[in-house]
Amino acid sequence: MRKLIWTNISIWSMLGAVLLLAAPGFASVFYDYKKIAATGENGITAIQPGVSVNAQGRVAFQATKDGRDNVFVSEGTAAVDLRNITANPTSARLFNGGVQINDNNQVISRDRIGTALGPEFRLRIWDSNLTTGAFISTLVTCGGSFGSCLTVLPNPSLSNGSSPLFAANIGFLSGGIYVCKDLLCPIGGAGPFGSGQFKAPLIATSGDFVIRNGDTATSPISVIKTGTTFDIAFSGLGWTALGAKPGISDDGSVVAFAGNRGSGEGVFTSIQWGPNYGDRTTVRVAGEGLTVGFPDLGADLVVGNARYFSQVSIDERIGVTRHVAEASDPTGLKETIVVSFLATPNLKSPTNSYISGLVFSDQLALWTRRIDVMDWNSSMPLLFNEVALTGSLKLVYHYPIPVAQVGEKILIGPEELLISGLVVHDPLSTDKIGRNDSVGNPMTKRPGDHFVVFMAQSGTSQVILRADHQSACILFVQRLAQGGNVADDPVDWQGERLDTHLRWLEPPVGTQGTIGKRGCVLTAFTMQMNYAAEHSGIRLLSNPGFMNDVLKGVPGAFSIGIDYDDPGADLKRDVAAEEYVKSQLKPMAPGDPKVAGIMFDETVKYSTSPAAQLYLKDMLCNSGLPIEIRVKGSDGTDYAHSVLVTGTVNDRFIIVDPGHRDRSSLSGPPYDGKYRTKGVITDPPNKSKVIVSIGSNADIDVSNDQGLHTNAGQAGIPLSVYDTDLGVDEESTAPQVPTIMRYVSIKQPQNAQYTIVIKGLRAGPFKLEVAIIEPDGTVQPRIIFDGTATAGSTQSLQLKVDTAISGNSTLTSTPSISGDLDGDSDIDKNDIAVILAAKGTAASGPNDPRDIDKDGKITILDARKLSTMCTRLNCATQ
Repeated sequence: MRKLIWTNISIWSMLGAVLLLAAPGFASVFYDYKKIAATGENGITAIQPGVSVNAQGRVAFQATKDGRDNVFVSEGTAAVDLRNITANPTSARLFNGGVQINDNNQVISRDRIGTALGPEFRLRIWDSNLTTGAFISTLVTCGGSFGSCLTVLPNPSLSNGSSPLFAANIGFLSGGIYVCKDLLCPIGGAGPFGSGQFKAPLIATSGDFVIRNGDTATSPISVIKTGTTFDIAFSGLGWTALGAKPGISDDGSVVAFAGNRGSGEGVFTSIQWGPNYGDRTTVRVAGEGLTVGFPDLGADLVVGNARYFSQVSIDERIGVTRHVAEASDPTGLKETIVVSFLATPNLKSPTNSYISGLVFSDQLALWTRRIDVMDWNSSMPLLFNEVALTGSLKLVYHYPIPVAQVGEKILIGPEELLISGLVVHDPLSTDKIGRNDSVGNPMTKRPGDHFVVFMAQSGTSQVILRADHQSACILFVQRLAQGGNVADDPVDWQGERLDTHLRWLEPPVGTQGTIGKRGCVLTAFTMQMNYAAEHSGIRLLSNPGFMNDVLKGVPGAFSIGIDYDDPGADLKRDVAAEEYVKSQLKPMAPGDPKVAGIMFDETVKYSTSPAAQLYLKDMLCNSGLPIEIRVKGSDGTDYAHSVLVTGTVNDRFIIVDPGHRDRSSLSGPPYDGKYRTKGVITDPPNKSKVIVSIGSNADIDVSNDQGLHTNAGQAGIPLSVYDTDLGVDEESTAPQVPTIMRYVSIKQPQNAQYTIVIKGLRAGPFKLEVAIIEPDGTVQPRIIFDGTATAGSTQSLQLKVDTAISGNSTLTSTPSISGDLDGDSDIDKNDIAVILAAKGTAASGPNDPRDIDKDGKITILDARKLSTMCTRLNCATQ
């Protein structure tokens, strides 16, 4: 199995689309939302649609407040956080036509005022770091009495340089409309153009700017670079339509645009991969309908209906950012590209599987998609979400994330905003300020972190919203429903029963043992294995019903506590992993030792320990592994239900819950951040392990030959875990007696002798199971020891561990004194008390040690006979 890294997205996110919650739903958990401004608040009566955001998260916009037009900036950090930076003294001067704020907090804006000689336009730069009304310079004044300069059209752009360059559409009497990058226009600019087209240039810090270079829908997408025009896309390459508002990265190396090249509307990037500007490749970002390969938004798990972008708003702004990775990045990441666009899916999400936190409908939405440029050895096959860029570089596609959707809600504190319309202008910027955790400590910045700003219609209000991308680390694991044919999850996997549970075979057959009731562990495990398989490059999709069928005939796949009053059962994940590999992975990748080595690596930590949170973040962010955890069951029993942790957003852990599709976070009710970790599917170099398990009637203590013990109170043996598994009916909220399995797991055990002491908890039979896993992941034949427990009884076993291939591990019972019922190597009053406690009951069988006279009953005669066998005078205890 390939090393799973957080920068890679699971193909299961591409095969299985996301859940649509009961409409209207809420926006994605991958963004935090801040309200910047709204009409009807703080004296604002109108907002212009040209809104911009910079890398500090500062938003600039034009609005009418108290009857006057002005330019405002805000970070949305307080209920009223608006700064008027233009201080317009008159209602006659109008600010409209869009703004752009650069990373130095400078704002470019056009304003207009009527004069006797006609409208006069000014293009000015304002410094939002200074006090109200502090402008840096007037770039251009046109119209009115200003000669040959007639007009400044909307949508000016400003670079990030210390002496910023601008790009704007300026009309001249002598030659029509030009896009100028400085006051020497049209030198180094583009044009002339017809006045009927409102150009929307964007300028990079390098001084390069991008436009659709002409008046028609097939005019080329061009970058003007030091007076030279580079056409990125044009009709001669098969483009039948090209969008009016392309985007450019800050360094000018990546151009993003919308268009149609014959397969439907789509979004594309032209990426410079070499030292020369002409070393470029154009790749699809999203759209083009149902393209060859996997659709952008996945497919219904059961029905197979593809989800894709049926419509892209090609004439709206396409935003793009580029983040260059550290040269020493261990994952091979070279750069991260994020693209924003407006598009509409052909269908809403299916209801039977989804990616936790991602919600989409079939309405217009503002989306972002991340693409990573990574090192690639061309001899290695590409995964399903990867595309070759060059012979040594590949593109890794992440799942498209909806930022805001028409018909959906955005939650800002207690306020819910129902979105009815969306407008973008300069929507995307890198995030250079980062995030703090819940106690104010700065968090690690991640490639691709960004801000998105947009204007939304909500009821009768216009609202400016900033969405802060919370990447931290997200693994796009496809959620599978535990099912049960209930309203929450209608899929019941053909009514599958977990036939390994004894009670569930009793009449009425199947009523207590469906996957929907008790299959959370099986479903969580299936999700983990699917994710692991994809990262081994194997196209494979399993579901809980299929997995159950595979494991039904596998001895030892499920452990069974033979306790007729309270049967315990749990998936033996190590055996299940081996069977999964043998039956599903190996035939597709014969002889691949990486695939053959997949196994469940258990680590138990509780949320009450600071180490637990560190473990979750390390597995998610550094190893790229989804983690099974145990949380509160439906009846309130702690650690009785399994879910997967698939990401972290600041201090919030994102989950996929097989039993409840509307639960996407570990925070808040009913889980309230309380959990116990179970482990991950991984491929460590040494997979050897010993697992000792027992049912409800007894407990176990395991010690090694150095005298170190692992039991309910301690984990003294290195790399060992003591834990219990509980199971409850997830379809019932009634109080239940949970099934219990107790076990000790030791990773990389010594090839030596261990002592196992079985401690009786109550009267009844027990089955002790020992699994030995060899270093390559092969599971040796199970060792099983049956016996009978009584309250307070003990029994000692010697386990010889041999983890070598086809090793000879053995389990033998330690010789004991006949009549020593409590296992302390003597016979005294304590042993007599064991018999008296069971007086009047039938013996458990012919080998019941309490039946001294072997008459099939536990009576006072057995106690009297045992008293004659005491090893001390008067049966004294020691």
